[in-house]
Amino acid sequence: IRVFSEISNVEDVARVVVNERIPDYKVSLPEKTAYRTAVYWLPVEISNKADMLGLQCDVHVGEGCEFAVDGDRYKVEMNAGRAWSHSAVSSILEDGSLRVLCTSPENQPIYSGEGEILYVPVRIAADAPDKISFSISGVVISKIDSSSEKIEGYEVEVPVEDMIVGDLDGDGEINVADVTGIISVVMGNQGF
Repeated sequence: IRVFSEISNVEDVARVVVNERIPDYKVSLPEKTAYRTAVYWLPVEISNKADMLGLQCDVHVGEGCEFAVDGDRYKVEMNAGRAWSHSAVSSILEDGSLRVLCTSPENQPIYSGEGEILYVPVRIAADAPDKISFSISGVVISKIDSSSEKIEGYEVEVPVEDMIVGDLDGDGEINVADVTGIISVVMGNQGF
């Protein structure tokens, strides 16, 4: 995003607005560190307008990891803050990618703005390389007016580090926040 105060005259502002238009919809994957032998909750971020009802995408994982399974299905979690009335289903495709479909049974739009919309749990192997590639392709959004739009995918490499036993929040150190989390789990107040 260009900061208009850095632009010297009105003609340049007009050129930026016309030629460097911000897309209505954009999907991305942040570069958050993953830890060996742990489940990495791959966050899928989206920037969208208020007319977006749903999303379909294919998630690809690199060497050294696999999609987490919950019973007989592949697990995907929605961000309740952005898509409170939505649910997600997923299935493995022939190429090994995970197709994710997010819909609202009540036809409620996803809150507009930018941020994480869903999380795909991925198991990181003990012998995973120091960087793992993740990508999203085949992204299609559905809109309130019953139309759909294909949007560009995204690829990212995330760093992989050895897990520190006892570091529940993944901040790289064991501190009071981790102890509080352990006590909460033991007392049955919170799950992982």
